[in-house]
Order: sequence, then C-alpha cells, then structure tokens
Amino acid sequence: MSKKDCHSGNPVVFEAQGIKVHAGGTNRSGGWHVMSPMPDVAMGPLGVMRSARTRDVMPQGWSCSDKVESGQVPVLFEIEWPDYNVPSNLGREWWLAFVEDVKSKGVKSISTQCMGGHGRTGVQLCILAHMLGAVEQPDAGSLIRWVRERYCEHAVEAPCQQDYIAEMCQIPVGESAIAVQNHNPWGGQTYSDDFAFTEDEYQAQMKHQAKAKKKTANKGKKKKYDSPIRKHWSLTYCEESDNYEWRRTNPEHMEKPCRISGGEVVQADETLMEGMRLVPCLGSGRDWHPIEMATKEKSNASLAKEMGLEVKEEGYDTTILINKTWHPTWWVKYHRGEFMSWFKYYETLTKKDEKKDKKSSSFKKEQRTLSEWDRNSEPPLAGYTYNPENGRWRYVDERGHISEIWRESDAENEEKKESKRQTNEEIESEEWNI
Repeated sequence: MSKKDCHSGNPVVFEAQGIKVHAGGTNRSGGWHVMSPMPDVAMGPLGVMRSARTRDVMPQGWSCSDKVESGQVPVLFEIEWPDYNVPSNLGREWWLAFVEDVKSKGVKSISTQCMGGHGRTGVQLCILAHMLGAVEQPDAGSLIRWVRERYCEHAVEAPCQQDYIAEMCQIPVGESAIAVQNHNPWGGQTYSDDFAFTEDEYQAQMKHQAKAKKKTANKGKKKKYDSPIRKHWSLTYCEESDNYEWRRTNPEHMEKPCRISGGEVVQADETLMEGMRLVPCLGSGRDWHPIEMATKEKSNASLAKEMGLEVKEEGYDTTILINKTWHPTWWVKYHRGEFMSWFKYYETLTKKDEKKDKKSSSFKKEQRTLSEWDRNSEPPLAGYTYNPENGRWRYVDERGHISEIWRESDAENEEKKESKRQTNEEIESEEWNI
C-alpha cells in the first residue's frame, strides 16, 4: 500500500491522564519543531528529529555568545534507534521511569516522531498508550491495530518492533500485524533455525521467493520499466555519484550508466512518492527531495521566488510557472542560471550523448582505416604514395617536409612471432613502426 497520502503534520493520537500524545514524521511536515504551541516533551531517533542545537559556533568568553536566541525548545529525548529496528539500550525500566517522570513533572503534551512517522513512531505510541493507561489490549498485535485506527495504517513496520512492544508492555506478541516489505523483508530481526514464523510472515516469505524465482526465469528478456509518477518517465538514482535524474522509461535510456560516475543507475520513484531521503532548504526552512533542490542550500521553489518567478503552493503540492506552464517542483531543473522543465533539460543531455557517441564512432572508424593500410591497397588519405624500395607510404606536405609510415609484411611478422615463441620473449603488441 502506498504511503504517499497516509498522514501529515502532528495529530493528537490519544490523550491519557491529561497528557496529549502527538505523532508525526519529519518528512511529512511533522516533528516538534513545526508545532505551535510547542510540546512539553519531544522524543524520537537521533539524527532524525530536529535537534535543539544551532549551527552557530560561538567562542567562550565573549558576551555576545550568551545572547544567541534559540527560541522555545521542549525537553528533547534523542534516541539511538535504527530504521526498521528497535532501541538497543532502552529496556522496560527506562520506559517505566520515563512515564513516571512525565507524570511527576506535570507534562501536558508529548511529541513522538521519526523520519516517515510510521515504524519507530508507532512503537512509541503503542508503549505510551499502554503505560499511560489510554487503552488495555490483550496483546501487541491488538495494540498495534488500535494505534493504526487512530493514527495511520502503516504504524509499526517490522516483526522485531512488535516483539519489542510486547516485551516492554509485558503482554503476549499476538497475531502478526506486520506486512513484510519487499525492500527489507525481515527488518531488524535475527532469525535462527528454530524461529517460528507467523502465518502472515510465512505467506509473505513464499511470495518473496516466488517473485525472486520469476525474476530469475525472466532474466535475459527485455526489461520493462514502470512510470508511476509521470507517463513515460522515471526518477533514477546512482549511489556512486549520489545523483538523481529523470530518464525516459525505455531500456536504451534506463540502462545507460551514470553520466557523472559511470556507475549503475536504479529506479528511485519510491523515494519521491514516499517522501524519503529529504534534505533541508535554508531558504524556506522546509525539507525537500534532492530532485527538488536547485543548489545544495536552496530548493527550486525558494530560488524561483528569489528570481521573481511565480510559485504556487496548494497543500503539499508546489508548482512553478515557467513559460506559461505550471510545473511541479520535482519536474523543474535549474541549469546555467535559468529554470526549465526536465523534458527540455533532458533533451540537452541526450544531444550531448549523441555528439559524444558520434565522435567516438568517427575516431574508431579512422583507427580501423589506418590499421588496414598495406602496400597492396590504396591509401585512405590523398597525397600518399607507396615506395616499394623501403616498403613505406610517403607524404610530402606544402612546405616540402617528407613523412613516411610503413607496415611490415605478413611474412616478416610471422617470422618474428615464431622466433619469439621459441625464445619465450614477450610478443609485441604494436603493428606499426613510424
């Protein structure tokens, strides 16, 4: 199921003992830093949630260093928590102590978050809902489904996360509530020979194996590419150069190596559709997909506004007016001081490729012609004559300079090769002596 439009912002998922618990994803306009008013407490993975630290580095002993305005900031808990996994150093005792601190310190609002607002955020919601007494459920599977009904159907994403919820809340694991993802089929879980799969996980594994078998059977056939975002186009990515690029969805274009690094290129439409790998824009203070960035610091929308172009924002869709046509920010390219559609920009790229291929083909043809020169053939270039006395082609330029090029006969070559075989010497690779 697509996660494109499942949730956004920081909705209140539940309230218990006078405490409102919010949830959101930093890639989906969520997180404590966009809440107004600010929550009392914010928690989430380290490196994902917005830190209270500023980028300013101030020297000690200067009075101005104490005057930096950081604004209102809640109490932050930044947790070492990998995606599709669980914290390695937060046990049940920590969660119990956290809940007691929240109640004793009079906390009225908590912000839970992660990058997409699904897996790790869902785990936080389940544990807090149980420990704050918002609900009583017989097992972790039921608790997860309760949270999903009030927040998002994708909350909690890995089998190990459901196990972690059960352990922290001291309730049975229950029926699996996890739909295994193809890109990370057993996220965060270490399996052994005696591990017992749930029925859902077993069926997902069978589908995964069948798909892999079908892929192997189709190997060698002409591959077809989908265009989930724009017809006949697909977003691509090269890991070696960290470069995103739109390409036409046909094998000729999709299977070409990266123009920057020469590395492998893969489809990356999902990263744009699901709001993955976003980067911050210093101009707008908002996170964007790399394909929507005009420079490393500014997004297409931010720079377009500075240049006086019309920019329209409707919900989460932002478009830019270029030559009387409104283009989405992900279909706009800033190139050599101006904005253009990716269709136009890609035409410039393909023309460069064609010129490069033509030049390479011409060079190879010329090299092949020179290698075929011998004393019995006509010279490929005007002005050359053959000198039978020394076996060389001779050319006299306008200034009277004489240049000669020659090739040894096949008999002489064979004689040399035979001699080198007998003496075990290295065979020469050059055919021409100039």
